[in-house]
Amino acid sequence: MSEVLKEKIKTAPNLPGIYIMLSENSDVLYVGKAKNIQNRLEQYLNPSHVRTQKMVSQISDIRFITTNSEEEALMLEMSNVKSMKPKYNVLLKDDKSFPEIFISTGEDFPSISKHRGKRIEKGEYFGPFASSDDVYKTIDAIEKFFQIRTCSNFEFKTRSRPCMKYQIKRCTAPCVQKTSAQEYKTQIKSAISFLHGKNDELKTQLCKKMQEYSRDMEFEKAAQIRDTISSISKIQMSDNIQILETDNMDILGVHEQSGKLCIHLFFIRNGYNFGSKPYFFEIREFDKSEILYQFIHQFYLSSKPPEYIILSENVNYNNELSKILSTKIIAPKDSRLEKIVSFANQNAKNSLEQQNATSGINETFMTQIAALFNLSKTPERIEVFDNSHIFGKQAIGAMVSINKDGFDKSNYRKYNFDMNVNTMNDYEMMENMLYRRACKILEMREKKQDNIPDLWLIDGGVGHLSAVKKALLAANLDIDYICISKGVDRNAGNELFHTKYEQNIQIDRKSEVMFYLQRIRDEVHRFAITSHRKKRDKDTIKSVLDEIPNIGVKRKKALLLHFGSPQLVKQASISDLQKVEGVSEAVAKTIYDFFHD
Repeated sequence: MSEVLKEKIKTAPNLPGIYIMLSENSDVLYVGKAKNIQNRLEQYLNPSHVRTQKMVSQISDIRFITTNSEEEALMLEMSNVKSMKPKYNVLLKDDKSFPEIFISTGEDFPSISKHRGKRIEKGEYFGPFASSDDVYKTIDAIEKFFQIRTCSNFEFKTRSRPCMKYQIKRCTAPCVQKTSAQEYKTQIKSAISFLHGKNDELKTQLCKKMQEYSRDMEFEKAAQIRDTISSISKIQMSDNIQILETDNMDILGVHEQSGKLCIHLFFIRNGYNFGSKPYFFEIREFDKSEILYQFIHQFYLSSKPPEYIILSENVNYNNELSKILSTKIIAPKDSRLEKIVSFANQNAKNSLEQQNATSGINETFMTQIAALFNLSKTPERIEVFDNSHIFGKQAIGAMVSINKDGFDKSNYRKYNFDMNVNTMNDYEMMENMLYRRACKILEMREKKQDNIPDLWLIDGGVGHLSAVKKALLAANLDIDYICISKGVDRNAGNELFHTKYEQNIQIDRKSEVMFYLQRIRDEVHRFAITSHRKKRDKDTIKSVLDEIPNIGVKRKKALLLHFGSPQLVKQASISDLQKVEGVSEAVAKTIYDFFHD
């Protein structure tokens, strides 16, 4: 037990406030709040969870900040967790913002698109959605129902004839005046009403419009509206749970099983289910109530909470959290909400059972890999490496991480190479990447951090095996590693495996463990190629726009947001360029002259 903790308890105040636990290297381990700091620290003398025991063993110092109330302590804790990101506080590894749908109502002919990040442009925003896939499915439905354009502004302004979407009735082609401004405005209003959940009101309006078209003998337009009404009705009828148009809430389904907890989060906005996402936690690391508190606390630091957060479990500091987040955290109060929460809890159960099944399969494969290749231990985490380039240009290294739960995307890494990369061959790039990763692993071991790998898998042959040895020798790191080469004719199934003992092993091409190794090799290959393409596109933008005088980072970004690509910037007229924010007539002329002189 940490002697530091015992000493610090003696001087800890009997007041509300926060305590900040520091490691030997002054890294922040944990930020906690308490009604009585001294009493709270005494609870760490006999920790029941493995994670807490590990944290206490690393404490080198504890600092205190007292407050006037427990509520103030909670606010201060939330602020410090957000800024410091302490290792033992952070539950959510992925802090990426959630996507939204954006309708650019500030334009004469608005478009609909996916949006992520700050709300800068004028228009209507709908979300958050659980995933980009949920956004694209909704946009696809709106295209089908209301025929709203999805093209860029520049493409819209430069078209001389309708695109394919007009032919398949996904757009009314306002770009070439196939619809009037008034008719298109009606389409936009209908789409916005749909996203606001005002379906009954919308259907009433559409019925009136359908009757008008019928009276005017515009039967094709009437038929299109009839199909739209039918589709909206089907969406309403297909709901498994009764969600009202006024519902703006997040539903937290919770299920505990086999030492794990799943929180399945559903986004309900304007009566629509905007998708869901499961989160998994080890119960042995936290109490169940503490996990729920930390989840709500951390999730809504970066995501704006809705009017209500509904779950069936008790949450620590419920009232204080509600006040700070300006929302209401409540249990279901009627049969309708009980049914919705029960639906969410069932989904949490299903997600956790699927996760546990996946964990069991991955653990089996890792045990088989240890036996097949005579590894020093059964791996709990595997890191896989590959690089991608075109004759040394836009070279990038990629690493993916796999644990018993599957691909751990929060621990994927990309490696850029310096300007001398053109003189480096494939083996030297791999050696460079692996040396840098080896140094990082040594640093992680010294700091007693988690997520340290037990095995490296390298996409490459005997030459790469030599690169691995050089990198590990230079860094003075010992770790098991395997190189996987394509084999004869580079056909899948003929792979050869090269180990640190210089053995060449071939395994049954139809075995499940072979498919598993191919799948994780293919994942790093996909990640490397995708990262390389992004870098290549970025370098292409840099090589064109960065050469134009008086074009800085902000103007370059504004040009790309407006036109969509450097090629379309090149095709733009001076008057088109002037429509971009921050581009004056003189700057527009400079850009135009650069491409046309």
